[in-house]
This record gives sequence, C-alpha cells and structure tokens, in this order.
Amino acid sequence: MATRGKPYVCSLHGIDVPGFVPEEAALFQTLTAPVNRRILSGASTVFVPSAELAAMVGKACQTARVQTIPHGVRAGAFRSKECYPMCARKLVTVARLASWKRIDLLVRAVAELQRAVPDVTLDIFGDGEQRAVLEATILSSRASAFVKLHGFVSKEVVQASLADFDAFVLPSVTEAFGVVFLEAMAAGLAVVGVDHGGPSEIIAQGSNGMLVQRDDADGLLAALHRLATEPGLAEAMGRQARLAAVERFSWDAVALQYLAAYQRALGMAG
Repeated sequence: MATRGKPYVCSLHGIDVPGFVPEEAALFQTLTAPVNRRILSGASTVFVPSAELAAMVGKACQTARVQTIPHGVRAGAFRSKECYPMCARKLVTVARLASWKRIDLLVRAVAELQRAVPDVTLDIFGDGEQRAVLEATILSSRASAFVKLHGFVSKEVVQASLADFDAFVLPSVTEAFGVVFLEAMAAGLAVVGVDHGGPSEIIAQGSNGMLVQRDDADGLLAALHRLATEPGLAEAMGRQARLAAVERFSWDAVALQYLAAYQRALGMAG
C-alpha cells in the first residue's frame, strides 16, 4: 500500500492506539477512528512497542501489518550502580501521578513493609493530578517520615540520581511500554512491575526483577519484602537488569530492527 505512490510506515506509542487509556482519549479515538483505520490499513508496517498494543491495533484494524519493536535506552547516559547494599532498603519510583500508576498502592505497601523493615524508604519523583490524593495517603498511612514526594524533576536529575537507590518499583496497571523501567535497569536497579503490557515484556521474572499481578497489594508487598530481606537478591537482579538494558534494549539493537522493516517496505514498493 502507498500514499501517492510512496510506501509509508506508522509508529504508535499508547494513547494514539484505539482502546488505550479510554478515560483520557475516548472522544478523540471515536472521532478519529475512520481515518485511523484507513491509515493503518495502508501502512507497509505499523510499529508498536508491546504485544498488548499490537493486539489492540489488530482489533481496531484487522488488515494492519503490525510489528512489535521495543523502545530503546541510552544506557551510557545513566550512572550505573557500582556498590550494592546487602538488601534493597532505598526504593524509588518515577511516574506521572495518575490514578492508573497506582502509586497509592505502592505507598501503602511500603508503609506495611516498614513495620517489618524499619529502615526502608520510598522516594517518588513526578507530579500530576493525583498529588493531593497521594499526600493524603502518605499522611493516613503515617508514612511521612520515610516516603518523600519530590515532584517533577528533570531527566538529567533522574539520570544522575537513580543509581543512589536500591530498587525501582512501579505497579502501574496501564503501560504502553514503560521506558522508565529501562532507565532504572540502565542504572543497575532491580525492577518491580505489573505482569501486564510493556513491563511484562521488559522484566524477566526472577532475573532482572519481579512481576506482580494487577492491584495485588499482597503480591506487591511480598516482592518488596524479598528485596528488602534476602541478601544479594537486589544486586543479582540489578546487574542482570543493567546487562539487559545494554544488550537487549540498546538503541543500536532496536535500530537494526527498524532498518530491516524499512528495507522490507522499500522492497514491497519495488
């Protein structure tokens, strides 16, 4: 298929995929659906970063030629953790403070964990419409002494500071991919996410991190408890996470997949 005789490809990343985060994009997606189907159907390839998005695109346009290629990360831009503590006591998350990120669930899990592991802390970087809700959750959980809301910080600050922590946690139930997991992995941190969407394809269970079920407070607490109490676990996972970021998710590796797809598109045009 071509536009004015030229082959073309499309890249979709999340909110532009029909059915993704419907509470934010339902009207937009309804109005643009006819045009979207025409564009998707005519593309030589439609790129998406996760299998979940690929399924959504296939449902919206059954004739779309969908290919899943993950996002990449510039691992060299992140300071990599070198010295690991025996256990992961300094937890961190970086996220927009939106309801589906489930940061409130994380705060409550850390508050519960703190009863057994008194020196555990959680630092939250990011801002959003749920900030007031989270502030109230921190107060009601009596977690002000060990949970800190830093608000928005620049990408440069994140790149420089992630390695100061021991593990990254984000129990988001809606992630088109989850580049922030790659960034934490590039810094050498074990990662904890939900077994759904992008994180389920980034995190290798028990190798570079742990996966929990959606909205599973007990499962999240159990994962954090393991990291906080099992000697050497966070280090082993963190080193594997860094390796995966460098080898599997480097932009060099990702670019080769795009290059092959572009070459196929040009071949089809010929």
